[in-house]
Amino acid sequence: MLSEFFNQGDREQERGFAISNFMDRETTNIAKMQIGFINFVVTPLYQALEHVLPAAAEPVGWLGLNRQFWEQRTEEMEEQMKTCQGKYKLPVAEDIPDDEIKAILLKHRNQLTTVNKEDKK
Repeated sequence: MLSEFFNQGDREQERGFAISNFMDRETTNIAKMQIGFINFVVTPLYQALEHVLPAAAEPVGWLGLNRQFWEQRTEEMEEQMKTCQGKYKLPVAEDIPDDEIKAILLKHRNQLTTVNKEDKK
């Protein structure tokens, strides 16, 4: 999707138009863009889905891990943006131990259970 965004920005620039937000390959911090997309588009959708389909709890937990991954790389991507001239090298996720993943997903499930109990009162 990033390449589509950046290609769109390139076409806008070629035509002399102002480049749309998140579509300028030279000024977009990919980590910040991913965090915003997770926070304002994907997470609210899955949280709403989670209330009617409890199985969606696991994807919401994975979204938290994904957000954490990008939050830890915001400054790295900011520095890269200054020098890469639009040719980003995307970070690779290091292996997260299974027990850490399970703990994060369990914590989220417990938080959801607490919220659901309060909603029913």
